[in-house]
Amino acid sequence: PKEIVIDEVVGMWLVMCAVPFDSVSLILGFILFRAYDILKPSFIGRADRNLKGGLGVVVDDLLAGFMAAITTLLIISVNKAFF
Repeated sequence: PKEIVIDEVVGMWLVMCAVPFDSVSLILGFILFRAYDILKPSFIGRADRNLKGGLGVVVDDLLAGFMAAITTLLIISVNKAFF
């Protein structure tokens, strides 16, 4: 059901725990999380398709959050290294 958003909260919480707590990092993390969650590339989409029920719903958002956190940290690191 669309009223249940705990999976979105868990995915974004994962991003917020991993990236620096500043506005740029959080906004970038949120945008990347939504992009991974909507597009479901690679193993994120596979988890969504292959895991049934609530587990699949939550795991795909956890994976999207994990990927968003890693990507945000990489972007921040590259930005600091070159600018």
